[in-house]
Amino acid sequence: MYRRSTWLKRKHPNWGAPYIATILSERYPKATLPSNRTMQKWFRKKGLTKPRTIRKESPVEKVAQVHDCWQIDAKENLVLQDETKACYLSIVDVKSGGFLDAPVFPPRKD
Repeated sequence: MYRRSTWLKRKHPNWGAPYIATILSERYPKATLPSNRTMQKWFRKKGLTKPRTIRKESPVEKVAQVHDCWQIDAKENLVLQDETKACYLSIVDVKSGGFLDAPVFPPRKD
Protein backbone atom coordinates (compact mmCIF):
# COMPACT_ATOMS: atom_id res chain seq x y z
CA MET A 1 0.00 0.00 0.00
CA TYR A 2 2.94 2.31 0.64
CA ARG A 3 4.09 2.10 -2.98
CA ARG A 4 0.58 2.38 -4.39
CA SER A 5 -0.41 5.37 -2.29
CA THR A 6 2.83 7.29 -2.96
CA TRP A 7 2.50 6.52 -6.68
CA LEU A 8 -1.04 7.97 -6.70
CA LYS A 9 0.14 11.03 -4.78
CA ARG A 10 2.94 11.60 -7.33
CA LYS A 11 0.50 11.30 -10.24
CA HIS A 12 -2.13 13.50 -8.55
CA PRO A 13 -0.41 15.98 -6.21
CA ASN A 14 -3.67 17.76 -5.34
CA TRP A 15 -5.29 14.60 -3.97
CA GLY A 16 -5.27 14.21 -0.22
CA ALA A 17 -4.77 11.10 1.87
CA PRO A 18 -8.53 10.55 2.52
CA TYR A 19 -9.29 10.60 -1.21
CA ILE A 20 -6.37 8.31 -2.02
CA ALA A 21 -7.59 5.92 0.69
CA THR A 22 -11.02 5.90 -0.95
CA ILE A 23 -9.49 5.08 -4.34
CA LEU A 24 -7.38 2.29 -2.83
CA SER A 25 -10.33 0.83 -0.92
CA GLU A 26 -12.33 0.64 -4.15
CA ARG A 27 -9.47 -0.98 -6.09
CA TYR A 28 -8.42 -3.35 -3.30
CA PRO A 29 -11.53 -4.01 -1.17
CA LYS A 30 -10.00 -6.90 0.81
CA ALA A 31 -6.68 -5.22 1.57
CA THR A 32 -5.88 -3.67 4.93
CA LEU A 33 -5.42 0.05 4.39
CA PRO A 34 -3.21 2.35 6.45
CA SER A 35 -4.81 5.26 8.24
CA ASN A 36 -5.01 8.66 6.58
CA ARG A 37 -2.49 9.98 9.08
CA THR A 38 -0.01 7.25 8.17
CA MET A 39 -0.32 8.04 4.48
CA GLN A 40 0.17 11.74 5.21
CA LYS A 41 3.41 10.90 7.03
CA TRP A 42 4.55 8.81 4.06
CA PHE A 43 3.81 11.68 1.67
CA ARG A 44 5.68 14.15 3.86
CA LYS A 45 8.69 11.82 4.17
CA LYS A 46 8.84 11.41 0.38
CA GLY A 47 8.50 15.19 -0.13
CA LEU A 48 5.18 14.86 -1.93
CA THR A 49 3.27 17.43 0.10
CA LYS A 50 3.34 21.16 -0.45
CA PRO A 51 3.93 23.31 2.61
CA ARG A 52 0.94 25.41 3.54
CA THR A 53 1.14 28.96 2.37
CA ILE A 54 1.04 31.51 5.13
CA ARG A 55 -1.30 34.28 4.19
CA LYS A 56 -0.70 37.74 5.46
CA GLU A 57 -3.59 39.12 7.40
CA SER A 58 -5.27 42.00 5.68
CA PRO A 59 -4.86 45.26 7.54
CA VAL A 60 -7.81 46.01 9.78
CA GLU A 61 -9.01 49.57 9.72
CA LYS A 62 -9.42 51.06 13.14
CA VAL A 63 -12.89 52.44 13.69
CA ALA A 64 -12.86 55.61 15.79
CA GLN A 65 -16.53 55.95 16.75
CA VAL A 66 -19.69 53.93 16.93
CA HIS A 67 -21.60 53.91 13.59
CA ASP A 68 -18.48 54.78 11.56
CA CYS A 69 -18.55 51.30 10.04
CA TRP A 70 -21.24 48.63 9.78
CA GLN A 71 -20.92 45.03 8.75
CA ILE A 72 -23.81 43.84 6.58
CA ASP A 73 -24.28 40.15 5.84
CA ALA A 74 -26.97 38.75 3.53
CA LYS A 75 -28.69 35.40 4.04
CA GLU A 76 -30.50 34.42 0.88
CA ASN A 77 -33.18 31.91 -0.13
CA LEU A 78 -33.96 30.59 3.31
CA VAL A 79 -36.88 28.16 3.43
CA LEU A 80 -39.18 28.88 6.35
CA GLN A 81 -41.24 26.37 8.28
CA ASP A 82 -44.33 27.09 6.16
CA GLU A 83 -42.24 26.35 2.99
CA THR A 84 -42.08 30.01 1.89
CA LYS A 85 -38.74 31.54 0.96
CA ALA A 86 -37.21 34.61 2.56
CA CYS A 87 -33.99 36.62 2.72
CA TYR A 88 -32.60 38.86 5.43
CA LEU A 89 -29.71 41.16 6.18
CA SER A 90 -27.92 41.24 9.50
CA ILE A 91 -26.46 44.65 10.27
CA VAL A 92 -23.88 44.96 13.05
CA ASP A 93 -21.89 47.97 14.22
CA VAL A 94 -18.16 47.16 13.96
CA LYS A 95 -16.97 49.37 16.85
CA SER A 96 -19.49 48.30 19.49
CA GLY A 97 -20.43 44.88 18.14
CA GLY A 98 -24.05 45.92 18.60
CA PHE A 99 -26.73 44.26 16.50
CA LEU A 100 -28.58 47.03 14.66
CA ASP A 101 -31.20 45.43 12.42
CA ALA A 102 -32.23 42.35 10.47
CA PRO A 103 -34.74 43.30 7.78
CA VAL A 104 -36.55 40.30 6.27
CA PHE A 105 -37.87 40.40 2.73
CA PRO A 106 -39.01 37.99 0.00
CA PRO A 107 -36.45 36.91 -2.60
CA ARG A 108 -36.33 38.63 -5.99
CA LYS A 109 -38.19 37.06 -8.86
CA ASP A 110 -35.72 36.82 -11.76
